[in-house]
Amino acid sequence: MSEHTQALAGQFSHQAVDVEHLLAALIRQPEGIVMAALKKLGADTRSGQREVEKARNSLPKVSGGATQAYMTPRLNKVLENAFEEAKKLKDEFVSAEHILIAMTEDRKSTRLTPV
Repeated sequence: MSEHTQALAGQFSHQAVDVEHLLAALIRQPEGIVMAALKKLGADTRSGQREVEKARNSLPKVSGGATQAYMTPRLNKVLENAFEEAKKLKDEFVSAEHILIAMTEDRKSTRLTPV
C-alpha cells in the first residue's frame, strides 16, 4: 500500500484505508499505466474519477486526534489477488497492472464505464 494511498485516507479523515483510496491514488497519475490502460479499454476516465471520489467521500470518517490508519480486509484481499496475478504471470513484482486486474475481481469496486 503506497504512502499516497494512506495520505489520501488521512486527508479525508478516514481511519480505514480501502480500495477506493488505492484506486484514487492510481488514477491521480495522469501519465500512469492505470490511466493509459483505462483509456485503451475505452473507459470514461473523467466519469470514473468522479465515481471514485463519490465512493471515497461516502466512507466513514473519524474525528479527534491522530488515529492509526488500518487496511480493510477488502483492500487486503485485492492486494492478495494482485500478488497471485503477478505470480500467475510469472512477474517478480506486483505492479499497478496487477492491482487493476485484482480490482476488477472485487465486486464492490467502483466501476469505470466504457464510452
